[in-house]
Amino acid sequence: MSPRLLPAGGSLRRVLDVLGDDHTIVWEGGTEPGHFTAVSNTVDELLGYAPREWLDDPGPWLERVHPDDRDRVVDAWSRAAEGERLDVEYRFARKDGGESWLWQVGQLVPATVRPKTKLRGMIVDVTERRRLELERVETLRDASEGRTREAASRWVEAEERFRALEQQVPAITYLDAIDGPQKTLAISDQTTTILGYAPEEWYADPELWGKIVHPDDKERLEAAERSSGFAGGIEYRAITKDGRTVWLHDRSRLITDGEGVPRYWLGVLVDVTDRRRVHELRHELASERAQNLLLSVADEAKTFALQAVSHDIRTPLAAILGLAITLENRAGDMSPEDVRDLSSRIVQNSRRLDRIVTDLLDLDRLQRNGFAARLRPVDLGTLVRQLVTRTEAVTERRLQLDTGPVRVEADTTMVERIVENLLANAVKHTPTNSRIWVRVERTDEGALIAVEDDGPGIAPGDRQRIFEPFTQGPSPGPGGAGIGLALVAKFAELHDGRAWVQERAGGGASFRVLLAFEPESDVLVLPDGPQETGTNSSPEDNQA
Repeated sequence: MSPRLLPAGGSLRRVLDVLGDDHTIVWEGGTEPGHFTAVSNTVDELLGYAPREWLDDPGPWLERVHPDDRDRVVDAWSRAAEGERLDVEYRFARKDGGESWLWQVGQLVPATVRPKTKLRGMIVDVTERRRLELERVETLRDASEGRTREAASRWVEAEERFRALEQQVPAITYLDAIDGPQKTLAISDQTTTILGYAPEEWYADPELWGKIVHPDDKERLEAAERSSGFAGGIEYRAITKDGRTVWLHDRSRLITDGEGVPRYWLGVLVDVTDRRRVHELRHELASERAQNLLLSVADEAKTFALQAVSHDIRTPLAAILGLAITLENRAGDMSPEDVRDLSSRIVQNSRRLDRIVTDLLDLDRLQRNGFAARLRPVDLGTLVRQLVTRTEAVTERRLQLDTGPVRVEADTTMVERIVENLLANAVKHTPTNSRIWVRVERTDEGALIAVEDDGPGIAPGDRQRIFEPFTQGPSPGPGGAGIGLALVAKFAELHDGRAWVQERAGGGASFRVLLAFEPESDVLVLPDGPQETGTNSSPEDNQA
């Protein structure tokens, strides 16, 4: 909204100072490039020059414009004198020896006599914006792969659109009456470009401002207007004539008469829609960088897991191959006891290899299709006792078993896998002289399976993480792929339960699995991402 400037002298300087803020110089000048007739006092705060140093003589002012920008400034000023809009950015030497980037806009002042001999406009310090643009360019150069590059590309595109719009769209200046039937007394023609409403439409409809403010922002603006106005600046949304939503930065000052009575609001409206969009893109880029970092960490974990799985498979496979070759070449020369010993070792390593492959297949099925538990009545204490007594993993360990009768509805294959993996984990991550305790007991929440040891224990920061797929503790034993505990947690979920680890009383780790007495029969564990079409199954389907 662009009010008429008051007559020269103190009144004119007062209006100029009101229009300007800490980063804006309001000016009036002649048609000769660099010829200023009035400037606001902010020229001293921004550039260090007193207003009188800018007036009348254009020579010193033009000398302070950067040599590379001087011809462009002179040309823009000359064309503005012929009726075009003045819109130019240039570098300017401050009085302290530094350099600032200035954005100068202006146009011929309407006059009742011709020719028009006065230009009027604003000069804005855009040094900080230029610095931020340079930083953003450097940030874009650092963007490297995948979605980060895509986000950076969108950021560059938004920046280019923002600069193109910024160079073409000027600010709206306005003068509103506090009282009286006529709300808008003066408004600049740029309202047509930004909002689609011509000045005549503002004059004809005193309630137009209230009509175009976004409904969600109207109450906030009315409260600000009743209190202190928009002297500090306020941003809100407005609906343009063609239905678009734009963000406006509104800064105004209260104008009083000679007796101190408030009469007018004098202010400036700037379209900041694209700046808002750039800000959103910056946050989107930071979010995608964080996602890429998480993906990178996950990829590293999977690579490590694949190496561990390869080791897990190669170790028993190499043992089977070596023993089989020995039997093939020397069975005729060996005693029956030696043959049985080698055969037994082949069977042990084959079972170990079978467990590894079964774990991998179950984890893959969980991540693709999910499967449900096949529930039937079972005495959990008896089942766990039978499993532990025939498990080869703890034959050389000191083990204490305490399993009372606890009746539950459970998938026996899953329960066996839970106990096998907990025992294998205890053996793998504790010294050979460590003790192991296994117990089954009834609790108010359900049946509890506990496998404890007096080894080094689990750090608090790792107690939740180790139940994630392909995740290791800080000091994994040989051949650990980070699959077993993930399956324990998933199988517990299928029984309406959960798995966790805590510190054992007396030191060591206490791994615990809680199973509901009567789980929901249709409990289904599914992966977090999209599922492929397939038939839900139990782990025993993988053991054909």
